[in-house]
Amino acid sequence: MISAMSLPIVDDGRKKPTERSSGAGTGDAVEGTAADAAAETTGETYERRGVANPRIVDLIAPDRETGEVVLKIFEPRPWGAVDGQLHQLEDKLNAYFNYILDGFLVQQYPRYRDLPVRVHLECVEEPGDGETPFLVAASRFAEAHGLRFTWKQVEHTTAWRAPWEEEGEKGKRGGDAGGEGRGGGVAEKGDGG
Repeated sequence: MISAMSLPIVDDGRKKPTERSSGAGTGDAVEGTAADAAAETTGETYERRGVANPRIVDLIAPDRETGEVVLKIFEPRPWGAVDGQLHQLEDKLNAYFNYILDGFLVQQYPRYRDLPVRVHLECVEEPGDGETPFLVAASRFAEAHGLRFTWKQVEHTTAWRAPWEEEGEKGKRGGDAGGEGRGGGVAEKGDGG
């Protein structure tokens, strides 16, 4: 089981080093990536963001329009792209919910103490019949614990990648590298009640 305390955080879009640990791979660098190159030049270690990696929170940022602190999850793969994709999302959501509900979010970021919290999934493809029931159930779970969970289909953008993840992948990703509300897609979803 992942301890939420061990989650390295990417806050407000800035990269942060992961914690090094001797325990069960927590904080280990993703091998064979631009993260390794960054680690060699800076001495810091980074991990790739996204649903496939439950060890990190992809992005934490305040939403000025809603007054919420938003913990984003990025899913750059189409639904069904890999076996067990919903299980990966479940692991990622459980890590986020533990991180929030166990108090580690406000411990690491006291400025968010009095703000409502939303977990938000951005995915490249509109969830289908196989994914929507799970997302609705996650939304209801969040609501029962005083949180919100929403999702939105957006255009795949370079905003989902940290600068050290871009190396060697130029030309593979297009789109606007801007923040919240940019890119294509449909209206934000969530369980309305």
